[in-house]
Amino acid sequence: MKFLKRARIFFSKVIISITSLVVIILTSLFFHLLSLNFMTNKTKLISSILLKFSKEVFSLNIIFSLSRRISKMMLISSCLKICLAQKIIFAFFGYNVKIICGVRNSGDKPFEGHAWLVYKDKLLLEVNEKVDGYIHSFEI
Repeated sequence: MKFLKRARIFFSKVIISITSLVVIILTSLFFHLLSLNFMTNKTKLISSILLKFSKEVFSLNIIFSLSRRISKMMLISSCLKICLAQKIIFAFFGYNVKIICGVRNSGDKPFEGHAWLVYKDKLLLEVNEKVDGYIHSFEI
């Protein structure tokens, strides 16, 4: 029984990782080729289609951590690119997350922008990520 449980966890992580890798590669490629407006609209459309056919099967936290890890391994540093990819990844696995975009006044720059994810009013953030000082601008 223990073996079956470990095998299930292993295969769920493999499925999440492969799905994340494909989505992150495609999102990054299209982000460079297409406009921001087009990307945000298509991300919403793809997510809404995926949500019609998927159910929450895997752990929200595992999906978040694996997809973030893959983004870092691919040297993606843009929070918006990461969030756009993750919105699609989460929708693939049945989670309807929102991308929140905000701005804050930064000491050395006039404004600083940031994007993060929210699921059912729960912030999905990395360990050292702080969003308290940002003013909500828009959501995707």
